[in-house]
Amino acid sequence: LKSRLQEVAEHHGGEVPLHGRLFAQWMHHAFPCQCPYPHVSGTTIRQSLNKFQAERHDRAAFAEVHEMRDLVDAQKAPSSGMEHDFSMWMEDEELVDPETYQNLKPRSTWGLNSWTPVSLLVTFGSAVITLMKIAPKSSSIYHQKMV
Repeated sequence: LKSRLQEVAEHHGGEVPLHGRLFAQWMHHAFPCQCPYPHVSGTTIRQSLNKFQAERHDRAAFAEVHEMRDLVDAQKAPSSGMEHDFSMWMEDEELVDPETYQNLKPRSTWGLNSWTPVSLLVTFGSAVITLMKIAPKSSSIYHQKMV
């Protein structure tokens, strides 16, 4: 799972967009009962149960207990628990809002962080100027008392 997440990050220049299909697909493989599989747009058709049953037959959406057991038994295989089945993994990425995602990415190294040295320099300079204005007055008072 970790290597798949790294592949998603490599696909996006080192970042994993949380609102993308590849991350949703990774979440499905990590938590299959909690996260539905994110099909590629336009490859599936949503249908109500009634319409599904009308197109097929009334029991098409249901399985008998022995059918479910047979399916589970057929999929059982000895494993170390470390490997993961990525047979449904697809590299097709779809972002919820790709334009906004591209605008959020920094385009150059000259960004907000580059203003930090400038602001520090301005702060230091204003402190030095303030001290220079105060320093002659205090030093002249000291010299007057000594003389």
